[in-house]
Amino acid sequence: MWAARLGAAIEVMFFVEAGMLLMVMPWIPNIWTHNSIVAGHVVLQAVVYSGFFRGVVSGLGLINLGLGIRAAFTYEDPK
Repeated sequence: MWAARLGAAIEVMFFVEAGMLLMVMPWIPNIWTHNSIVAGHVVLQAVVYSGFFRGVVSGLGLINLGLGIRAAFTYEDPK
């Protein structure tokens, strides 16, 4: 039973943390625009730096946050 509770707590923490990071990271200028992965790729920079792409990433963060909250409220101990 404790293993199930620990697994559920880890799942909730993972989804909530990932969701919060994905929601906030695209809107922090120093982190998002100084990215060495897309440096030198003009087309990829245009896509990644667009507001639409940032909104999509934030939307995925919102979905992750919702999954974490749902996992927290729907947990039941195994019988």
